Amino acid sequence: MKTNTYALAIAVAALTLIAGCEPPEIPEIEIPWPWFQDLDGDGFGDLNDFAPVFSVTDPSDGTTTYATVFNWADCDDANPEVHPDATEVLDDIDNDCDGWIDNVPFWYADTDLDGYGDPNENLQQHPQPEGYVKNHADCDDTDATIHPGASEVINGIDNNCDGEIDNAPFWYADTDEDGYGDPDVSTQHHMQPVGYVSDNTDCNDSNSTVYPTANDSADVLVLDYLDNDCDGKVDEEYEIGFKGPASGTVFWVDATGEHGLEAAPEDQDDGTGAEWGCYNQNIDATGKSYYAGASNTENILAAGCISYYSNEPIAAELASNYSLNGYDDWSLPSIWSLKLLMIRSDLVGGIEYNRDYWSSTQYVWANGPTSSHVGSNYCYRDPNYTACDSRSRRYLQKVRAVRAF
Repeated sequence: MKTNTYALAIAVAALTLIAGCEPPEIPEIEIPWPWFQDLDGDGFGDLNDFAPVFSVTDPSDGTTTYATVFNWADCDDANPEVHPDATEVLDDIDNDCDGWIDNVPFWYADTDLDGYGDPNENLQQHPQPEGYVKNHADCDDTDATIHPGASEVINGIDNNCDGEIDNAPFWYADTDEDGYGDPDVSTQHHMQPVGYVSDNTDCNDSNSTVYPTANDSADVLVLDYLDNDCDGKVDEEYEIGFKGPASGTVFWVDATGEHGLEAAPEDQDDGTGAEWGCYNQNIDATGKSYYAGASNTENILAAGCISYYSNEPIAAELASNYSLNGYDDWSLPSIWSLKLLMIRSDLVGGIEYNRDYWSSTQYVWANGPTSSHVGSNYCYRDPNYTACDSRSRRYLQKVRAVRAF
């Protein structure tokens, strides 16, 4: 093999430029190359041969074969099937001299042709066999719609091979479009449906001012008697004369300002009044506290009390049957709550002056309850709000329902 010495050529060119004359002919110089024994004749020299032969031409003599320094990489120079360009096969030998034995790739059957292989059906060979792929991530190689990356749908199948069946998210109806969903109205779908959100904490999905992070109306000084912030309570600061939760008139509030009593906006009798009932019966209805009206009324009705003169509903029944704005927990007021109602009758409205109104509290004489009288019914007769302590239960007196909130 012959070659030119680049250093000599560069030197001659430099002298030519300096001298300004024609360059002389550069002589060819033959440089010997290192050659390595290629005992198996596969074109690759022995990787372990550290005694090369330097020669300008191929020193192979018919007995010994040599390879140039560029092919000095044969890891087994006794086997012509082993060299860097060989194909790795399963024979417990490093056929391609890459340092790995039998590193033939695995291929996995892709029967459904979705690009994902069956981990339970594989081959190991060179090259890639037809119908096989390199990955083994398919969890159902009989269905091309089932593979990693597929959309999960509600069909009882693990469509996207993530190990979970029907793991599409739940979405909740946001009818009032406040960004918070109704926990009672949901659907399960991979894509978010129109009109649905991922949140399920709205306590009133028909009102866009009611949701968990809203300001309760008490906080913004606008009384709407709703649980605006979905904390389970109406945080209103009620005032006497304002509307209550059922739109009755508030005539008493406790120290918190959140609870009290409201009165119905009109009387519950037909204008002529109603009997108290329970004539000749002793009823466990002696409660006098502000909230005692509900238990008194319940006990009166539980006793099966009826009117004396007719089959018309008695006072407790009229009050209990009353309903307003979806609230049906009304009752006949106790003696104390009726007195407060009469004191604030100008705020409540509709109270007939000089007419007696029944309370639910049974009057008790000093020597025990009588069979013919009900006690402690306050009526509005004069500025002192006179108590009608001994009205007969057969009297027709006015009825105004109240409720606690």
